[in-house]
Amino acid sequence: MMRRTAMSLTLAAAFAPAVVARAGEELTDLEALLDESVVSAASLTNESARTAPATSTVITSDELRRFGIRTLDQALNFLSLGVVTQDNGSAPEIGARGVHIAYDYGAHMLLLVDGHVMNEPWDGTAYFCRSAAVPFELIDHIEVVLGPGSVLYGSHAMLGVINVVTKSAKDYAGALVVAESELPISGRAALGFGVDFELGGERGELTLQVEHFVSEGPERTYGPQDYGADAVTGQPKRFSFSRPATGVWGGTARQTLFAEIPALYARARWADWTLALHAAESRRGTPWVGGGNFDDPQADERDRWLQLDLKRELALGSLATLTGRLYGDLYQYRQRVPAAAAEDCLEGQVGGCLYRLRGRSRWTGAELRLAADWTLDGRFVTLLGVDGRLRFVDSREAYRDVTTGVAIETQDYAIDEHLVAVYLEQQLHPWSSLALNAGARFDYDEVFGGHLSPRVAAAFTPVVDGTVKLLYAEAFRTLSAYERFYADPTWFIASPNLEPEVVRSVELSYEHRLGTVRLFAGGFFSHWSALVAERDATEAELAEAIAAGELESYVTAAGRYDNLTGLQSLGGNLAVHGSALARRLRYGLTFTAARTRTDDDAALVVAPSWFGNARVAYDLGGPAWPTLALAARVISSRLIDASSFGEARAPVQLELRGAVTGELPGLPELQVRLVASYALSDRTPYTIGPLGEPSEEFTRDETVPVDRFRTMVTVSYNLPL
Repeated sequence: MMRRTAMSLTLAAAFAPAVVARAGEELTDLEALLDESVVSAASLTNESARTAPATSTVITSDELRRFGIRTLDQALNFLSLGVVTQDNGSAPEIGARGVHIAYDYGAHMLLLVDGHVMNEPWDGTAYFCRSAAVPFELIDHIEVVLGPGSVLYGSHAMLGVINVVTKSAKDYAGALVVAESELPISGRAALGFGVDFELGGERGELTLQVEHFVSEGPERTYGPQDYGADAVTGQPKRFSFSRPATGVWGGTARQTLFAEIPALYARARWADWTLALHAAESRRGTPWVGGGNFDDPQADERDRWLQLDLKRELALGSLATLTGRLYGDLYQYRQRVPAAAAEDCLEGQVGGCLYRLRGRSRWTGAELRLAADWTLDGRFVTLLGVDGRLRFVDSREAYRDVTTGVAIETQDYAIDEHLVAVYLEQQLHPWSSLALNAGARFDYDEVFGGHLSPRVAAAFTPVVDGTVKLLYAEAFRTLSAYERFYADPTWFIASPNLEPEVVRSVELSYEHRLGTVRLFAGGFFSHWSALVAERDATEAELAEAIAAGELESYVTAAGRYDNLTGLQSLGGNLAVHGSALARRLRYGLTFTAARTRTDDDAALVVAPSWFGNARVAYDLGGPAWPTLALAARVISSRLIDASSFGEARAPVQLELRGAVTGELPGLPELQVRLVASYALSDRTPYTIGPLGEPSEEFTRDETVPVDRFRTMVTVSYNLPL
């Protein structure tokens, strides 16, 4: 008996390391499985990001919480691959993989919230700052899909598709109260809840959050920029109704850097029905809005949205699913620009004017989609859909004489348009190591005609945990009503005959998993054609516009939009991310570099040639200990837009962000988050002010300033219902 026991102990000791090692491998595999990204925006089906027909990043709600992320542009800059945003003073603009187009206001990136398109047809705008008005506590994850995506979505998906997916009630259970402040300039209050219910014998759920954000400041000094004489009066130009005419722009701005954004998002599910509602308003101002007076409290911009989306999914046996969707949107934009200078107003308005621009759009549509899984195991899936849409856009522009009160309308147009599209996608998995995806969408627009957008993709696994992916895709963008019809008698001519922009892209990538570590390397080439940009009108165009009454007689220079050029972007992406210590330690790093040139071998202004981010977070463990997180992003130097100093550049920018998140001891329902951010450079590549000729006092471009250091505190209380 003693001999048998000793032998058992000896065998146990001999095999113990192998057992522990195997347990460790299983734990590592489990951690890797938990870190596996699932994306739906690439092909409208849930699938692994490794085999999806696009390069993609999935940003989870846990990552948003750990790093104290409060806006989409922060999430993209610090947590995604291949995407970068920069603030032009009015809103962050987005670029990807070497292409960053100044003042496009997100028109080349398709933004979705639960699959609903946010880009509006009046100007194509999609916001990625607070003006996106999506309550962040409601977000479950953000899908960032790079590359042309018109194959399923049509216009605007040229840089890619970003889909914000909101939480279900089980993940947002109870009532939530949030108070937040970026000390001392902003505040946000929010109230939300998620609840399950039963109605008519069917299960349902409701998630809802309403919030209000306000900010004011900080106080800053701008200029001085010595502009000189008014082109109409010959006297020093005026930049204020209340201050004397000095011809100098600038001073200390105390009352015009502000924002106010109330928002509501709600989603109800019952049986196989889903209804979503989004309502928001964004009113904001800067000291230089519209290029009129400096620091005038009457100057502002405002957007309003109301969006409804009704969807029903029906299972047709075990073979297919039929999805029907009805949607409708209302949008309104308003801009007010007071101008004391006669040259900024219409002829005869020598005492100054108030410029008003209003744009409105409403659109409604229906989509029907059939997904058939012919083998019932996901190996042979066909997706067929049709999408039809009616849209109405109108705009009005007027100058009101501040002396007489008389308003002169300079532009008023209204257009009704319709479009219809049909798309087909085929997924094929002939072997476990090979995934194929091919599809095409045909859009017919009564203005621009028909356009076909194909995509083909192959993902091959030559070795265990290693995936090679090859992609080809095309996308297009129909031009907005603003680009086609905007005109101003003091400086701009309409361009109603613009052609759609087109991009074609090829990608090759390799992704490998080593335990909980994921390594990614990829290369891409894209070619853009018929790119729309602003240019100076020719002398003949000026004379023709003046003769037609489209320009004031004193105008000597004007601009207009045109299909000017194409461009090519060649580059690569690198990424590493993973976890350790039972997923308490998380880390990641991405880097993108590209050489982008127009057809005449010119570099794009404001576009960085390289950028990247790095992040690490550690959960100290236990309810009494917080999570610590640090993130950084870096952008190369960029050409300054509209520079008066030739090829002037904004310097390399490095931004750091630290966050501490935890529960209060003894009160787990109360969570506190402290965030601090710091930017190395105080300059962006976007110029502001009238930007006169270089002088002894004006030795470099004045650009949109960077808020270099800021702290934020968020307190949230979750009460189970």
